Amino acid sequence: PLFALELKIGQFFQAGPFQAFYSMHKRLWGVGMGQIIMALIAMVYYNVVISWVIVYIVYSFQSPLPWKEDAEAFFYDKVLGASSGIGDVTAINWPILGANALAWVLVFLVLIKGVVSSGKVAYVTTLAPYVCILVLVVRGATLPGHMEGLREYLLVDTAKLASFSTWTRAANQIFFSLGVSMGGVVTFSSHQKRESSNYVRDAVIIPTINCLTSFVTGFAIFQMMGYLAYTKTLQPDGSYDVEDGLAQVSLSGFSLAFVAYTQALATFSEGVAQVFSVIFFLMVFFLGINTQIGVVQAVITFFKDAQVGHSRSWLTGVLVCSLGFVLGIPCVTNAGYYWTLMMWEYGNYASMFVIACMVLVGASWVAGTKWHDQASKMLRGKGDNPLLVFLWRFIDPVICVVLLVATIISQIPFPKTLGYHGEGTGIYPEWAQVISILLNYSPILVVLFGLVLPLPSRWTPKREPGPSESFENQTLVIVGSVLSTDNIHTKCTELTVI
Repeated sequence: PLFALELKIGQFFQAGPFQAFYSMHKRLWGVGMGQIIMALIAMVYYNVVISWVIVYIVYSFQSPLPWKEDAEAFFYDKVLGASSGIGDVTAINWPILGANALAWVLVFLVLIKGVVSSGKVAYVTTLAPYVCILVLVVRGATLPGHMEGLREYLLVDTAKLASFSTWTRAANQIFFSLGVSMGGVVTFSSHQKRESSNYVRDAVIIPTINCLTSFVTGFAIFQMMGYLAYTKTLQPDGSYDVEDGLAQVSLSGFSLAFVAYTQALATFSEGVAQVFSVIFFLMVFFLGINTQIGVVQAVITFFKDAQVGHSRSWLTGVLVCSLGFVLGIPCVTNAGYYWTLMMWEYGNYASMFVIACMVLVGASWVAGTKWHDQASKMLRGKGDNPLLVFLWRFIDPVICVVLLVATIISQIPFPKTLGYHGEGTGIYPEWAQVISILLNYSPILVVLFGLVLPLPSRWTPKREPGPSESFENQTLVIVGSVLSTDNIHTKCTELTVI
């Protein structure tokens, strides 16, 4: 339902989140701005993770694979050069810096002409991962121990269902993978023509494909984990204990892809290991770059809506990508692992649920059911399903509040260490905890500021309606503010101002 609502908002207002929510109501500008801040935080650390993948793609062409002896040490010591803690910054990691710059250049080239160019690239970046996944699943099914790995993947540990962290991390993963509350959904749906939009249908198809993709990818991953557990426990007499082997394998976080999976790849024969290593990291790269394009496009659209930066689209792209690169510099030092992990773990958890709740409240209570009905008739030719409206108004906001409370509980106390060298390493001092709190809660503060403070006139969105808008023989609903008819280039039969 939340995905459908963000599609609806973007398609109706034909604008990014900042302008769309301001148009919905002047005091909702903080909701749109909160989504942009979320996207800004995500694009910084996510690009760094993509740079790690690029480095691994390069290393994958070496024979033997350079992590064959010790995958964990290779990742933390060789690739990341991880120091003793987040404050121990003594050097730039030049390969990661170069890979990060390359990743930003690729993102810029994809977005150089906005959604026109990104839409064409999407044919490659969207379809290529499925080819890689299929190859890895087929290969995994031929390996000994793969069934035990799948059993570990599919069996439910009921004890973990009682943990707040389980539910908040699951919700965060769904939010992040779908792009809700981060501006991407509203931004891309704003380019969908009103007369050809069906946000309800799209909100069923897209999340379903997304979740099925994640589910099938799990087969590719855990088949390999079962095989790795098999190789770890194989005895001279041919016996093995996969359960014991799985207990020795890290099945979460960065180490799943960069340590456990690569360790399994290194056991393949020469040539085969390199081929499947390249396939695996290309899959991760394409999946990552797809997400990155969405969040960066949301930030670029904000600058256009607020008329900040250059009028030329490609120069705005240069400014945004350059900003992301500069902000990511701490993440490409020898303490970069800790900075990236901090942003990954605490960059958007709590704010994500608050912003989602305000999207629901703003659309369903501030704009109200009349807006829902009129917008639905304009976009789909009929009113919304009453059940969908009921979910938007009553059920989903409650779920978001529950997730917020669970998130706060699961994050207290904040960690004092984030190291991998053992207990008590990777010192996480108080100043770093303050930064993590600001990262986590600053978007919420912006939402609250928006509710009590009007937006300064110089920041008021001034971008004219896009070319896909068509109000011919339609009812235009402007909620919370009056839009001058001088800015409407098509004939309106009726202008209703609420």
